[in-house]
Amino acid sequence: MKIVILADSITTQNSGIHHYGLQFVERLLAQYPENEYHIIATKIIEQFDVPQTVVPLRKFPMHLRFRQLFSIPKVVRKLVPDHVIELAHFGPFGLNSKIKRTTIIHDLTPIYFPAYHSRLSYWMHKILMPSLIKKADSIVVNSSQTKEDVVKFESSSKSKLNTIFPKINIPSTSKAAKLATGNYLLSVGTIEPRKNYKLLIEAFKTIGEKNKEIKLIIVGQMGWKMDHFQKLIDQHPFKERIIITGFISREELWSYYEGASVFVFTSNYEGFGIPVLEACYHGLPLVLSVVPTSEEIASDAAIYFNKENPKDLGDKVISLLESKDLLEQKGKQAKERFKIISDQAKIQLTDWYKRIS
Repeated sequence: MKIVILADSITTQNSGIHHYGLQFVERLLAQYPENEYHIIATKIIEQFDVPQTVVPLRKFPMHLRFRQLFSIPKVVRKLVPDHVIELAHFGPFGLNSKIKRTTIIHDLTPIYFPAYHSRLSYWMHKILMPSLIKKADSIVVNSSQTKEDVVKFESSSKSKLNTIFPKINIPSTSKAAKLATGNYLLSVGTIEPRKNYKLLIEAFKTIGEKNKEIKLIIVGQMGWKMDHFQKLIDQHPFKERIIITGFISREELWSYYEGASVFVFTSNYEGFGIPVLEACYHGLPLVLSVVPTSEEIASDAAIYFNKENPKDLGDKVISLLESKDLLEQKGKQAKERFKIISDQAKIQLTDWYKRIS
């Protein structure tokens, strides 16, 4: 089978969408090497030793979308594939009806949570997604929550949907991070409204007051609609114990996981939530907001809090930190959940591939 993979999401993003696409292609190539693969992206992806075509990204508005709508379909048609896989749900476009197509949908936040996105993103999803879903031969989603959201949005998708949990990218070594010292809470993810960091900063007033040594480290780069965020920190009574790392390498990230006391995830909504799975891998005690994806990953391994109540978060973190036995128990349960999710991910990929073959 000749498979073309549209991989803009790997070369243009650093978020969970990037990591999901990267691991998906790695697994596909490793498990089914008998296929003929070809990758199309904005630049060469060094990790993959397969033929690649670069369709450059120019510096003018909407060129990324222009490429996906017009330039990339021309390249695909010349390659004459049996199957095309779009890694980030915006496509594939302009294909002969004989070519099978898979699109990966990570979440539908532009539809269900438009406040977290631009109006342009909302309308593009609203207008184009129904057609993309209907034309797809298979749809891959990353969680039961995303699957439910897609069916709600377009009921005809139900028979095409395949849930495939991600496999995390484990670096061969960790790189010591100079800030990963002492006792600290760790949170990981782009600093944007959906991640609900405002609540975490507020909860750290309670946590910092009751525990004089604990720090808060947030690993993530500054995203959109967060101009007020630095002001929240500047006005915080324990601002000297709040650390924002910005974007860092995977090797450094691993160092932060390895040294953390507790992992905290305050998100209002996730398509999956890769940092939760990474924290499970490291056996970190988990304190998570009540969202379906976190519950799907962590089950009863985590302690959950009301994502609208900073006091609830603060009290639960303090209770956990004060109990050595509970910290040990929750860390052990987190590791067990990592194995369960990883085993399921292997089966899910196999089941999907059988359906498209």
